Amino acid sequence: LLPWLGMVVRIGFEARMVDGQAVRSWSLTAVVSSLWHVVDYHTEIGWSCSLAIWTTVATMILALAAITWIPIQRGSAWVIGAMVFLLALPGPIVNLCVSWLFNTAMPPQLQFLSDQTLLAPIVALQTRCLPIAYGILWLARMRFEAQHKALLSIDRSLPARIRLWIWFRYARSAIAASALACGMVAVGDLASYLLVQPPGVTTVAMRMFDLLHYGIRN
Repeated sequence: LLPWLGMVVRIGFEARMVDGQAVRSWSLTAVVSSLWHVVDYHTEIGWSCSLAIWTTVATMILALAAITWIPIQRGSAWVIGAMVFLLALPGPIVNLCVSWLFNTAMPPQLQFLSDQTLLAPIVALQTRCLPIAYGILWLARMRFEAQHKALLSIDRSLPARIRLWIWFRYARSAIAASALACGMVAVGDLASYLLVQPPGVTTVAMRMFDLLHYGIRN
């Protein structure tokens, strides 16, 4: 909420020349006018939403598979280590690795995935989104194990699908929170996919980067 309030306060300021001096004032009209011009960037918003949605879908599939099938007590140490490693990778290294994967390691028949799809940015963003999603789900799974493991171990006749249903129902809030976090990271983390985004794709983060690069302040 605070970032949104800060944005409203920031875009409401306008400067006017009064007796040769610049006078700043805040106006609700300026806020409405600035928000109205958001539609001018509908293409960038569309690409950002597409990237965020597909990244979130891929991340949640991987995170849920890992948290469901890898034992918490025995396998979580190396998984958490791998997640920390991914999160610590610098953006340029991520870009170079993903670029090498799609442009060099892949067969020529599949290299169109780099130029004609969002797959490369989605793969690059996994280094940021997957550790966050797994961390949230890991905390939920630990609480689930602490509260229900003894009860589930009593009735060993429960089918695996029933156990999974109980787990997913318990973790629905954590799943929603991790999906929301992934979407927010995918929209804002430009450094992870700046060099691997396909031609013709311009996200909101990229447009903001361009405007700040050329000295635009508003």
